[in-house]
Amino acid sequence: MSQQTLFFSYLVAKKLSPDEYAMLYSISKGLVIDPSLSVDLNKLHSRNFLIKTEKGWKPTQSTKSIIKYTDTLFNEAKGDDKKYDQNRLSDLADAILNRYPKESPKNGNLLCSKADLLRKLRIFFNKYDYTMEHVAGGFKLYIRYHESINDYTYMKKLTNFIMIRQDSELSAWCERFLKEGV
Repeated sequence: MSQQTLFFSYLVAKKLSPDEYAMLYSISKGLVIDPSLSVDLNKLHSRNFLIKTEKGWKPTQSTKSIIKYTDTLFNEAKGDDKKYDQNRLSDLADAILNRYPKESPKNGNLLCSKADLLRKLRIFFNKYDYTMEHVAGGFKLYIRYHESINDYTYMKKLTNFIMIRQDSELSAWCERFLKEGV
């Protein structure tokens, strides 16, 4: 399925027209795509996509999630210069989910769905210049470290380990892997 098909299917599932999405994107990113775009902002507000403030309109968490997901779709479509292919990425995700501890005393459940893991890995690969082997090695080192001290208390939730906001602990473990190996 093409990225465009995924994108438009996603908009249909969210009950958003392309114009409404364009407006939400504009507001979320603080830019103007088309000044003549005609969208009822109050309608988007009543559907929980926007919050009205004294300074104007702000995106809700729901809108931020939509923009984040669609950004991932378009980042994935940037070209074939990726450091992974979809099948191998799926295999890597399966291996991580099978090996990563299920819970920690401090953080509770550490795992996530495979779909969330794949999304985070795509974002990671689009941001950093590591191969799948580097990522697998970084995960192995991180897990082995916690196994060696027999303590999972401060282990991060899987998606937060890969990347939280713009920071990635996984990237530090990939660097360690490049220096030390497994």
